[in-house]
Amino acid sequence: MSMRTKESLGVASVLLVLLGLPTAIFAYQKYHILRSYPPRAKVFNLTAIASGGIFTTERVVGYDYWWKQFQPLELVVNKGDEVIIRLTTPDVTHSFSLPRLGLERVEVEPGHVREIRFRAEEAGEFNFWCDTICDMHHKFWCQPACHRIHQLMMGRLRVNGTPNPPPASIVERGRLSFLNLGCMRCHGPDGRGGVRNHNAKGGQVPALYKLADTIVNDKQEADRLLSLLQRGGPLDEREAWLREFFKIKQTVRDGKNPLKEDPNGPDPPLAMPTWGEKLSDKEIEGLIAYIISLFPEDKWESWDEPMTK
Repeated sequence: MSMRTKESLGVASVLLVLLGLPTAIFAYQKYHILRSYPPRAKVFNLTAIASGGIFTTERVVGYDYWWKQFQPLELVVNKGDEVIIRLTTPDVTHSFSLPRLGLERVEVEPGHVREIRFRAEEAGEFNFWCDTICDMHHKFWCQPACHRIHQLMMGRLRVNGTPNPPPASIVERGRLSFLNLGCMRCHGPDGRGGVRNHNAKGGQVPALYKLADTIVNDKQEADRLLSLLQRGGPLDEREAWLREFFKIKQTVRDGKNPLKEDPNGPDPPLAMPTWGEKLSDKEIEGLIAYIISLFPEDKWESWDEPMTK
C-alpha cells in the first residue's frame, strides 16, 4: 500500500470519527431513546442556560448560546399524562425542582442527562426552578433575578384538566403557595433556613419557622389569629396585638433587601421579592398562616433563642 493511500485512509478515518460520532449520538438520542418510552408519554428535552437564566426546549449550540434570546418556558400536558423530562446543560451545573408536585431537587451536570418521570395527577400551573449559584457567571444572572418575580421562575408546567378543589385550610393553602412560589429556595424546606447569602447579615437567609414568636405573643394569640384568617377576617390594623402581623404582611408585599455584613461589600445575591405584584392579600395571609403554623408546639413557653425583629 502506497504512502498516498495510507494518508487518504487516515484522513478518511478521522473524518469518519468526527462526522460519524455526533451523527450516531444524535440518532441514538432521537430514535432509540425516545422510542423506548411509552407511546403516550409526554417527553420534553430541556436545556438549562446560565446566560439567560432559563430552561428551554430549543436547540442550544455554541454560535447562538450568548446572543440568542431564549424564551421563558411553559410545558403543557393534560391531567393524567405520564410526563418525562430529560435535563441537560451546556455550561455549568444547574438544578431542577418542581416542589409543588413533590419533585425534589436534582443536579444537572454538563455533558450528562438527568431524567425525571411522574404522572400529572393535578391540574393547574406549577413552577419549576434552578437554585444553583455555582460560580461568578451563574451568580451574575441569579443576582438580579431575586428582585424580579418573572425571572425567579425558570419555567412553568401547565396541566390542563379539571382542577382539584382548593384545600379548606388556609394553612394548607399557604403551604402549597410556599412550595409553588419557591420560597424554600431561600428560606429552606419548612422555613428552616440554612441557605447561604454572601455578605448578608448573619451570612444566611433568615429562617421562618420561629417567626411566629415575633408576630404574636403566645399560643393563644396564634390560635386566635389563625382562626380569624381561616374565617376571612376582618382584621383591624388599629389593634395593637396585630401590629407585627401587618408589618410582616407589608414586608411580603413590598419585598426587602437584606442588611449587609460589610457595608462596603457587594449586595447579597438573595433578597425578598415584591410579592405584592404576584399575590393577592388573601394569598399573602395564607403564607403568613403557614409560617405561624411552623412554630414548634412545645416551644411557645420555653423558646430561649433571640428573635430577629
